[in-house]
Amino acid sequence: MKKIILALSASVLMLGSMTSCKKEGCTDGDATNFDSEASKDNGTCTFSSRLVFWWKKDFRDSCAENGISNINVYFDNKLAGSLPVSSLYWNSAPSCGATGALTINKDLGSNKSGTYAEYEKLLDGSGSEIITLPAENIKINANTCNQYEMTW
Repeated sequence: MKKIILALSASVLMLGSMTSCKKEGCTDGDATNFDSEASKDNGTCTFSSRLVFWWKKDFRDSCAENGISNINVYFDNKLAGSLPVSSLYWNSAPSCGATGALTINKDLGSNKSGTYAEYEKLLDGSGSEIITLPAENIKINANTCNQYEMTW
């Protein structure tokens, strides 16, 4: 009788532990490390975003009138890239990754959004700085193509 009770107790314990086990992981579908098999969030979700810089014809023309041929873009206090002004412009915001536009990828860590400082240095054909535009704070959201129109 003791063996039967012991076997039943072991079975109940095994069954109870199997049903209470939930796979832990990131359960947020917006996260870069989303785990579709996880049923319990363990706080490890991470997020990223993209941001495209662009300008309209008026900005391009104003740059040309002032001898500006290149723009260095600084994002989060780091040089994100350089763009030639040339004849390129957009009538509306391009998609992230569009040819001729500067697109940056930003790791947001465990945040779904973030606010970062952005500024531009406008350069002449020899690479000399003509003007640095004042820094602006840009809010970006995870899993979207955030667009930033350059103006001055």
